[in-house]
Amino acid sequence: MGLLTSFGLRSWGAVALGVVTVSSVHAETAYQQALRTGSARVAVYNQVPWGVTDEKGEFHGFAVDVLRTALGRMGIGKLEAVSTEFSALIPALQAHRADAVTAGLFVTPERCRLVAFGDPDIKMTDALLVKTGNPKNLHSYEDVAKNSAATIATARGFSTAADALAAGVPKDRQILFPDNQAAISALIAGRVDAVSATAASIAALYDDLKTRGIERAVPFVAKRDASGQPHFNYAAVAFRQEDADFRDAYNVQLKAMKTDGALLKILQKYGFSEAEMPDAMSSDVCGR
Repeated sequence: MGLLTSFGLRSWGAVALGVVTVSSVHAETAYQQALRTGSARVAVYNQVPWGVTDEKGEFHGFAVDVLRTALGRMGIGKLEAVSTEFSALIPALQAHRADAVTAGLFVTPERCRLVAFGDPDIKMTDALLVKTGNPKNLHSYEDVAKNSAATIATARGFSTAADALAAGVPKDRQILFPDNQAAISALIAGRVDAVSATAASIAALYDDLKTRGIERAVPFVAKRDASGQPHFNYAAVAFRQEDADFRDAYNVQLKAMKTDGALLKILQKYGFSEAEMPDAMSSDVCGR
């Protein structure tokens, strides 16, 4: 009986230890698990320049490279990327199918109520393409408006046309095309003086443009707020709200990447410039 009791105690002790072990695993945060396994699951919006797959099926792109670099510095060497439709990014995060979202996702007050944003990795505005050397010295929609000889092209349905109109560029000096490629062809042919699009769209086309006598107008001041100051959108990696430790650890590395030039190198790799370096924290943007 004594032997059986001793065995029973040892058995129950093993079971209890197992319960404690399982409980401790379940108690891990996503960050702790990522550190332990060296891997993080990431939902990626598969669109240039944010996230694209190469011929081997590997994900690259601005948003992917930023997060991969930061995770690597945290000791998390593997990024398990899953292509996800834009509308499904936050639901995938909330359903624990991903530990983070990297997608050029703009920080907005509405989204801040759903996720914990890391600090921005890019600030985004409209961008302007001009002939090399910017012969008409166009650095804002207001510059286009003031020069009665300047014409601007954009794609039909783009918000950039409304932004230019609000800045005083009349409709008869805005030439609308079916898409960015058609507008850029008009610029190359000299039929317009500039092309406006989002900075991301232009960045996606940048490598081809550099060899065709086209450049970005840098700096470029696009949309302005009610006080007349430039209005920017800010994009950032998103985490679950309960994973603030993961977000905070990421922010430490992102800050270091800003300081040592790594973030700027990634921006430039994908056709962006120093003008897109973020200058705000997500807490500031969430509070607007």
